[in-house]
Amino acid sequence: MFAAAFSPDGNTMAAASKDKTVILWGVTDRDTPVRLTTLSPDAQPVNAVAFSPDGRTIATASGPPVSDLTRPVMVTGPIEHTSETSSVAFGRSGRSLLTASSETTITTAMLWNVGDLPDAVARATELACAAAGPGCTEQEWNVRAPGLPYRRLCP
Repeated sequence: MFAAAFSPDGNTMAAASKDKTVILWGVTDRDTPVRLTTLSPDAQPVNAVAFSPDGRTIATASGPPVSDLTRPVMVTGPIEHTSETSSVAFGRSGRSLLTASSETTITTAMLWNVGDLPDAVARATELACAAAGPGCTEQEWNVRAPGLPYRRLCP
């Protein structure tokens, strides 16, 4: 295990590992922890993990080239450093994320605005449809997804 963090309410623990996973443990009863789920946020060992202040989002730091913002349902968005990301922390409001990395001969820290992430996750279909337009016609669907039954994706 490389790193561990408690959720703000203290009922969940995230354990980051060199086996490229984050295991979430229910620790309401400290004498008998319960394994909740295993996340695989990246193809690299996970060096650090942090919960957002509201406890709904987990950030992980891993080897090159990305750190992932991760929810237990595995909605991810990459944040890039050029070398291994070693540390990750949310700001008090949960709208900022700090990542740190040892780039070749210097250490870098990057501050990210992640304030819209919870809203974007909740409205993913709406936002995707707004960006993509009306979606595929049945004819376009048959070209792009042959063999799958047509369904309208965007209203």
